[in-house]
Amino acid sequence: MKFWQKCILIFCISICLIVLQGCSNKARTTDIKCKVIIDDISDSNIVATLLYDDIKFRNSRTYLWENKKITASNDKYKKTFANKYPVSSEIKLIKQLKLDKLLSDTYGQLIYYANTVEYELFLYEAYDSFDWKIYFLYENDVKEITIKNDEDRNIYTYQITEDAVYVHSSKIYKINKKDYTIEILEVPFDEFEVDSAAAELGGVFIDNDNYIKATSEYKIKSSGNNQITQNENGGVILRYNFKTKSAETFFETDYIEKIFPLDDGYLVLACEKDTYKPCLKYYDKNFKLSESKYIEIESEYGKVSNFFCGSFFSLYDGKLYGVMRVDGKKINEIVVIDIQTAKVVYQLEFINSMASKEGFGLMDAAFHLRKNGKLIDLSLY
Repeated sequence: MKFWQKCILIFCISICLIVLQGCSNKARTTDIKCKVIIDDISDSNIVATLLYDDIKFRNSRTYLWENKKITASNDKYKKTFANKYPVSSEIKLIKQLKLDKLLSDTYGQLIYYANTVEYELFLYEAYDSFDWKIYFLYENDVKEITIKNDEDRNIYTYQITEDAVYVHSSKIYKINKKDYTIEILEVPFDEFEVDSAAAELGGVFIDNDNYIKATSEYKIKSSGNNQITQNENGGVILRYNFKTKSAETFFETDYIEKIFPLDDGYLVLACEKDTYKPCLKYYDKNFKLSESKYIEIESEYGKVSNFFCGSFFSLYDGKLYGVMRVDGKKINEIVVIDIQTAKVVYQLEFINSMASKEGFGLMDAAFHLRKNGKLIDLSLY
């Protein structure tokens, strides 16, 4: 074979390898094996996005659950620090800002992304300072807000209401939608009966005049040796009233996965401490437990649990939409639960063949409403 023929051959092989590598990183519907176990719901416009990735976040694949089927997503998603975002949205953001490079490459880490009917929300922490940038991306406009911090503060979570966006950190930053002014709210955390308490998205929110946080990630100080430990309870609920200035601590026997405000109280998605069995707990407005119900769910592959799955759940129209795990295996269950009865009205079991690879697994799951072609976060409702 002549030299120039070898060069052409090597070039062709290189192109093929690049194409194959690109294809190998693309989600395929055939990656997923699934089986409907329970189906007592009608079709709806609810969509789930399921992000799989490896521990280095270099091999992301996204799938959609829609019309009771799982398909590969045509949109590429990437992990933020705490949830995920469509790459096309950040590209749209920098075009509005007339920038050449992605903010996640140049300015800072994208901590949270959200999508509402009106706008898309981006929350960044700077790489080289303590500052944050928050963007409201509209169809033909963008609003930029810079929050300067004189010390290292992390964005813990956020909350979107009709008239404001709350950014939760060691302080709470209320961004008013009308004029984008910022009001700072402070909670005296040292007045609670815990030394620290961390919560994921949806685990902390403002409810009228009350600050509410519910979590199983908390520590208390032992009065004897001043060591920080966790007591015999699985979870804790903190409430601070901004009007009365009262701070209350309510300990919960079981692990708290997520809390949801109701018209007459609160619903807690819990995981029984000793058995890891999922359950719903109903509280009144004063956090007095009124009722507790097990969520009965089974799999032929093992025990189904919601342990560490709280961030995967959203409440909409009297039903919980979420994802659970089969204990010890990379098998997941998409579930819809009637909150009045705690009955599972839909269960789809799915296995991603790619999850057999070491370190590759389900990194994020979220539910959305499909409106006018857009996926609106269900957690907003």
